Amino acid sequence: MKVKIVFCNHYARPGWLDGAEVSLLQIISALPANQFEKILVTPTMGEMPQLAQKLGVTVHVSPLSLVWSMGGISKYNKGRYSGIQQHIKYLLSAENAEIFRFKRFLMSIQPQLLFINTGVNVLPAIIGKRLGIQTVWFPREYFREDFAETFQVLNQFSDQIWVASAAMENLLHSSAQLSVKLLRVPNFIDLANLEESQWANQRQTLRNRYGLSPNQTAICYWSSISPLKGISDFIQMAHRLREQHSQNIKFFVAGSASQDLYLQQAIAQSKALGLENELFFVGFFPCSQYFLPGMDIVVHPSRFNETFSRTALDAMSFRKPIVAYNSGAISELVRQDVTGFLVSKGDIMGLCNFCSMLIVNPELRQLMGNSGRQMVENHYSTAQVLPLMLNAFSKLLQLRR
Repeated sequence: MKVKIVFCNHYARPGWLDGAEVSLLQIISALPANQFEKILVTPTMGEMPQLAQKLGVTVHVSPLSLVWSMGGISKYNKGRYSGIQQHIKYLLSAENAEIFRFKRFLMSIQPQLLFINTGVNVLPAIIGKRLGIQTVWFPREYFREDFAETFQVLNQFSDQIWVASAAMENLLHSSAQLSVKLLRVPNFIDLANLEESQWANQRQTLRNRYGLSPNQTAICYWSSISPLKGISDFIQMAHRLREQHSQNIKFFVAGSASQDLYLQQAIAQSKALGLENELFFVGFFPCSQYFLPGMDIVVHPSRFNETFSRTALDAMSFRKPIVAYNSGAISELVRQDVTGFLVSKGDIMGLCNFCSMLIVNPELRQLMGNSGRQMVENHYSTAQVLPLMLNAFSKLLQLRR
């Protein structure tokens, strides 16, 4: 008999995926269909649930409010409560209809496992635990050591807590209650789906579309477009590099903006710096194999403390060197002088210097790209991570019996 598992996504927007959604989709896709009956619960029918449906996953729409204060975000508070527990009490009392529908849904299908994506997605965890369902919680946010109330909620409403990096594992180990539930499950990628045999054709197709000659270097920003992800820093870097390397480089911004304002601001900044003919905003690519083969260098100037870095993982999988700000756990993937280069947050000139080094040295780009790919094969492929996940689920199911 198949194990019935319900995955709870935090949000789903049309034409856009964030890193947490990509990682959840990878987990769903990797679990063997002959062993698991997979059901995705999503607040709306955005890009991610549509992709899940194409994989044969059952999708159920059930909107539930998020507890943003779990990640230290209080802008939704509006003075109604103080602290996370008060926030949760407010939501439980104010949205009985939503909670009742979700509870009734779980009772009707009786899953053995409940998988919660992101720390702010608290309500499904509470309901699942109240129903006695074994619950895995995978927070994607980078918490601080003083988030004691956050840690308390994670412990109270979970049976296992997954983290993607050693940095997060070490942080949560500071809580004795959480340490016994912790399991490090890194983000991973299915290398077989990247169609490496097609990269040369895909590279030529993309570069022809944007008029790149064979000797021009393509440098890209591969992330959501927002101030925290460093889009402004990337554009400033592009301006400085254009002055140094003239017509030898082109820049690409691939991703969607969580707010239209962010995209408008980025386009305006690019125009103000005279980059209309050198920097292209190419939108969201749901399939990385249609874009990244055409690039030469990936730059990730994130000012956000990354709990892992999906951008770095993608770049390394496609044999691309990465130049990035040293934020959060990214140093676990980007090994200095091996798979790429790291600079301090805000060091735009540092980004320029290392990009310049790679622009004039294609052999170094290839060497770093190959090192990154080898690292992915050894540590971050489906073949490496799937057994870890299956073992974790098996332990939970044994506890349930």
